[in-house]
Amino acid sequence: MVHTGITDHARLRLMQRSRLPLHVLTDMIDKGNMSIWAPTRDIKEHILIYSRLDERWYVLIRDIISGCIVTVLPETIHDSSFIKIKESDKKSAYDLANKVRVRVLNLLV
Repeated sequence: MVHTGITDHARLRLMQRSRLPLHVLTDMIDKGNMSIWAPTRDIKEHILIYSRLDERWYVLIRDIISGCIVTVLPETIHDSSFIKIKESDKKSAYDLANKVRVRVLNLLV
């Protein structure tokens, strides 16, 4: 299994901006439960996730070379600094986050 790296800056931003535990975030990425956009620059890609705990979307910026998450942006900050997130992308990330929940609930039954 791949283990996603995360910088100290990204950890700090996650703690400031979300209630999502770090291990849940990295599990979502490692299991592929997110939407990846084409890189906006040569060495960065934007990853869209939905946090059920916060009931909101976040964009993770990942360095393609190292594979590390370098920051965590709420949707509003991302939309004001980069390209606005499409509703279809938000739906995909939402569905992926809830798919994991269904899988967990099925295991508990």
